[in-house]
Amino acid sequence: MLNGVSEIGTTLHRTTARIDAGDVLAQSALTRTATDSHLALTAKATVAGIALLKRHMETLERGETPDARPIDVSRARYPYRSWPAREELRRFHAQGNTFWRASDFRRILAFEDVLAA
Repeated sequence: MLNGVSEIGTTLHRTTARIDAGDVLAQSALTRTATDSHLALTAKATVAGIALLKRHMETLERGETPDARPIDVSRARYPYRSWPAREELRRFHAQGNTFWRASDFRRILAFEDVLAA
């Protein structure tokens, strides 16, 4: 949101000591709408990630070896960080972004389709 991208994604990695550094097993892309809050995007990404993991587990259960491709973390556009810096939070709000809305919580707690726009 902070960088103005119109798409977000989820990636299923092989586990390594460094976050987001393992070989890529699967990826998905989601469109960000102008009204999406941070919480709504987090919920969408979580649902998409669960779907990736489910397909991966089904591949393993069939006895197949999943495809994997190495990732060069030095080329990441937006490397993993656990929390934004204070200046980034100021920019986030200045851009009109929203962390959450009450309606987001209602949809999530009602188990509504969070992928619906």
